[in-house]
Amino acid sequence: MSNSKNRQNLLRALRRLGAVYFDKRIFRIANAAIFLTFFFAVGLTLFTQQNKIGDLRDGSRSVPVHLIKLYDADSVLVLKNDNPVLPFSTKYTCGECHSYEIINKGFHFNAYDRKVKPGRKGEPWIYVDWRNLTVIPVSERKLKGTHTPSSLGISSFKFLDLFGSHFPGGGIGEIDSLQNPADFFRWEVSGKLDVNCLACHDANPEYDPAEFSAQMQKQNFKWAAAAASAISEVSGNASKMPDNFDVYNHSTYADIDRRTTAPPTIDYDKVKFNSNNQIFFDISRKAKKERCYYCHSSVTYQANNFNQWDEDEDVHLQKGITCADCHRNGIDHDMIRGYRDEAADKSNFRAASFSCVGCHIKNGDAKPGKGGAPVPLHKGIPQIHFEKLECTVCHSGTLPEGRTSLTKTSRAHKLGIRKSNKQGDLFPHIQSPVYVRNEKGMIEPNYLIWPSYWAKKIENKITPLSLSEIDNAVAGRIKLDTLLNYGKWHTISDSMIISVLKKLNQNSEKDNSSFVYITGGIVIELEKNKLRKSEHESASAYSWPKAHSVRPASQALGANGCDDCHSTNSNFLYGKVNVVSSLKSQKDSLITMTKFLDLNTVYQKVFSFSFFFRPWLKGIIIISFVLVLFVFLIYSAKAILAITRTVTKDKV
Repeated sequence: MSNSKNRQNLLRALRRLGAVYFDKRIFRIANAAIFLTFFFAVGLTLFTQQNKIGDLRDGSRSVPVHLIKLYDADSVLVLKNDNPVLPFSTKYTCGECHSYEIINKGFHFNAYDRKVKPGRKGEPWIYVDWRNLTVIPVSERKLKGTHTPSSLGISSFKFLDLFGSHFPGGGIGEIDSLQNPADFFRWEVSGKLDVNCLACHDANPEYDPAEFSAQMQKQNFKWAAAAASAISEVSGNASKMPDNFDVYNHSTYADIDRRTTAPPTIDYDKVKFNSNNQIFFDISRKAKKERCYYCHSSVTYQANNFNQWDEDEDVHLQKGITCADCHRNGIDHDMIRGYRDEAADKSNFRAASFSCVGCHIKNGDAKPGKGGAPVPLHKGIPQIHFEKLECTVCHSGTLPEGRTSLTKTSRAHKLGIRKSNKQGDLFPHIQSPVYVRNEKGMIEPNYLIWPSYWAKKIENKITPLSLSEIDNAVAGRIKLDTLLNYGKWHTISDSMIISVLKKLNQNSEKDNSSFVYITGGIVIELEKNKLRKSEHESASAYSWPKAHSVRPASQALGANGCDDCHSTNSNFLYGKVNVVSSLKSQKDSLITMTKFLDLNTVYQKVFSFSFFFRPWLKGIIIISFVLVLFVFLIYSAKAILAITRTVTKDKV
C-alpha cells in the first residue's frame, strides 16, 4: 500500500514538473519507467488474480454503497486540489473493483470482434450526407446489407466523431490496434473513450446524457463521462486544439484565442469529496429504463400528429417491468437480446426463457410464466400462425396503415441531444412497420431504410466509394437548392446523374470498372450516354426487427377477427411501402407489402376474397348440420317405432 502511495506521489510530482520542463513524451517515458519498477513487485498478484471484489455477488439483493476514489487515464489518483485537474477514467475508477477487460467484451462494446457471432440483425449506424445524396447503413458486425466503417474509409476516430453522441464507449474507442496511425495526434488531444459505465448504471437524476453527447461533438472523448456526471463541469473544445496540444504543457496552447475557444478543462465539485478523497456515486446494478431510452427510443411521425402523449409506452414497462428485467447480463455484459433463436446462437439455454415464446408459452428448456407473465390461450387461432409468424407481428409497434409511417430513432436522428432537429420528416427516412420474411422464414415487423450511395462496379461486384473518394469525385458536381430545404432530402434529374457519372467514368477504363449510383432499390449506370437501371442485391433495402413497443392483447392485430389480416384491403398484406429515391423520375413510387413477405399478391387477393364468403359458409354448414340432424332424428324415431312394433308383434 505504501509503495502504491509513493508511486502516486511521484507521478503527481513529475506531472507538475513536466508542465514546466517536460513535454508529454518525456513524461510518458518517466511514467513507463516507474511502472516497470513496480511491475515485478505486483506482477505475480495481478497475474494470479481472477476476480475482483465487484465481479461476484455474495447473494445480497441490496446495492453496495459506491463511495470510491477517482483515478485518471494514467491510473493516477485524482485529488481535488490537483493542478492540472484531469477527468476521471471509468477504466481505472470502476476497474478498481470490477474486471474492466471482461466488461469491455460485452455486447455493446464488441462489435469490432470478428470472433463474436452477430446474432439477429439489428439497427445499424446510418451515415447521411444529403449534399452528396448518400445514405449508408454502417455496422462493424458485417450484417448483411450494411457496410463496415473501414470499407467506407471511416477510421475509429472519425467513427466517434460521426456517431459518438450515442456510442457507449469501449471497443474502437480505446483499442490501439484499431486506430489509424494518421489520427495519432488527434487521439493524443482527445484521449481515449472508455466504456461509459455511468451511461447505464448512474441512478442520479443529475446524470446528463445530453452533456455526454455535447462533449463527444467537441471531441472531448476522455472528458465526456465525467462531464455527464453530477460531480464535475467540463469546458473547452478538443476539436479546436492544435495537434501538439498537451494539457501538461501550457506553451502548446498559450497562443489560443480563448475568446473563441479554450482547451478542455474540468472542475470538480470539491464539496463532494470527503476527507478520504472519496466521492459518492448513486449506482444501480440494474439500469433504469430512462438510461436505456436515450439510445433506444423511437417515435412515429404522422403528418398531422407528432405528439408523444398520443403514443403508449410498452405494456411491459407500464406494468412495472424494466428493460433490464428481460435484457439481463452478468459481469461479462453479454446482454440477452430476447429473440427466439438466441439460445442456440449463443449456446446458452438460459437465454430461451427471455424471448416472447419462452416467457409466455414454452420454448425448449424455457419455463413460461417468468415474472408472472400470463400464458395466452390463443383460442380459435390456427396453429400455422405460430409456425409462420413471430409474436411481434400481432403485438409490437403501431398497427399497420395504408402506408408505412416515418419513424425517428435515437441513434439515426440523434434524439435527446441539445438543439436536435425536431422535424418529423428529417432524414434518414426510416419506415415502419414493414412486414418482412426473415432468414428463418418467419414473418416479423421491421424498420426499413433504402440506401443511396455512389459506388464502383467491377463485373458484378459493387463496392461503395469511401467518404474521401466521394468528397474528391462527387462533391460540388451536384447542384442542389439547399436554401429552403435544410435537413430534407433532395431529388435530382436524370440529366444531372448522367453528367456526374460521365465525370466519374473518365478514368475508369484502366481497371475495367465503372461508377454507378444506387438509390431506391436499383443500380443506375451509364450506357451509351443513357441511364440503365437494374436490380442488384447491393441496392436492396436494409431492414431490422421491431420488437417494441408491445401492445396489450386487446389491441393486437387480429383481435377484431380474421379480417384484420385476411381481407381484400388488409393493411398487413397490401399496405404500401414508399420507395425513397434520389431520382425525380422515381419519386413517390410505392411497393406493396407482399413483396417483402415473399407472397403472390394475386393469390393472396383471391384467398382474402374467400373470407368474404366464410360467414355464409359457416351459416350453410350450421343449417346443413341442423337439417342432417333433423333427418337423422326423424329416421331414428321411425327406426325405434319400427323396432317397437316388431317386438310387440313377436310377443303377441
